[in-house]
Amino acid sequence: MTYKNRVIADKIKKFRKAKKLTQKDMAEFLRINKQVYHFMENNKRRIYAEDLFQIAGILGINIYDFGTLNIKE
Repeated sequence: MTYKNRVIADKIKKFRKAKKLTQKDMAEFLRINKQVYHFMENNKRRIYAEDLFQIAGILGINIYDFGTLNIKE
């Protein structure tokens, strides 16, 4: 996986822990298997845009809080 994926995965983990949610909690909110969520958070599965929007919504953050979404003109 790319460096940006790793940064996003690390930030997801940080925000999840700040909200005191477990990986199991997140998997249930996303309606996916816990192992699939674990792979996303540990950079073993690509995180798609739709996943990122759902995760941001669950965590109550703006998608730009993941920080690697720089838009170049």
